[in-house]
Amino acid sequence: MVTEPQAPNAGFDAAITVCSNAPPFDMSAQLGGSPNSGGTWSGPSVTSGTFDPGIMSAGIYTYTVNGVAPCANASAALTITVQQAPNAGVGGTLELCEGSSPIALINSLAGGPALNGAWSDPDGQPFAGIFTPGADTEGTYIYTVAGTAICADASASLEVNVMDLGLSGIDGPSWVDTVETLLYTALPVLADADSIVWSLPVGWTWDDPNHLDATAYLLPPAQADTVYICATAFGGGCNGIEVCNEIVVTVGLAELGTDDLGLLVYPNPNNGSFTVRGSAILGTVQAQLLDALGQQVAAFRVGGQNAVIELDDLPSGSYVLLWRNSNSSGSQRVIVAR
Repeated sequence: MVTEPQAPNAGFDAAITVCSNAPPFDMSAQLGGSPNSGGTWSGPSVTSGTFDPGIMSAGIYTYTVNGVAPCANASAALTITVQQAPNAGVGGTLELCEGSSPIALINSLAGGPALNGAWSDPDGQPFAGIFTPGADTEGTYIYTVAGTAICADASASLEVNVMDLGLSGIDGPSWVDTVETLLYTALPVLADADSIVWSLPVGWTWDDPNHLDATAYLLPPAQADTVYICATAFGGGCNGIEVCNEIVVTVGLAELGTDDLGLLVYPNPNNGSFTVRGSAILGTVQAQLLDALGQQVAAFRVGGQNAVIELDDLPSGSYVLLWRNSNSSGSQRVIVAR
């Protein structure tokens, strides 16, 4: 009786080079010949037959198929070289404030990108990699690191957006003569604005609970005054420049009083900003504001239209407004309280 066991076949030695970001693969399929299944692998990393370039060590891996006596075991070696893949990092979105300092775009890529890559701008043209808000174009910037040997190039996209938070003004009534709900709208509509923050004069109240919207429903007080309503756009950790509208409130004007010829100062007291209203009876008058020592601090003319006086640096105190025309003269006390 003659028994002839089949000799084991572990295939032939082979060598391969793979990129570190390649997917896991079957090591037996990389050997030459047609190796038997069921063998075991040994090498730098423990494996049951699958090699993962991203986590396993390169080197010589030996595939062994056990023989049945009197046949000896068979083995074959697979030499694996891992080529490091280029790292362009991980892209994302970058929001910058208008007017902020130039920024190196590579600092906004996650994942520790290599420093030997190159940038291209939204038009596909080479870009130095330093973005200056207001000078460079918003859009998608691509960072590319060239691959070597069998590794392909790597790239990451960074979407750069400069926050547009520039309000041009506030639409709404500038003359208020009754106590009623007033609508003010911050313009223009800003896609980048997360909120519009309003600044209201003393005594003004909200007629709507939403204080962060681009529209503001407001109730003025029943008191004559010249005030300012302001709005500022916020978004992405940035804020725009505050815009303001001057509002002349004539509600309760009679309570302020006038002199016998109809000259009117309001508000009074004020903070150095006040309106002088003339009348048809007076015509055009020459006016001067004197301090407690009789020294002139301002001079102006008042006609049939209102004269808005802005004296922001005027100290608190009592002043006298003297006026005269071709036929008469008079005075009015002005109180500045800060």
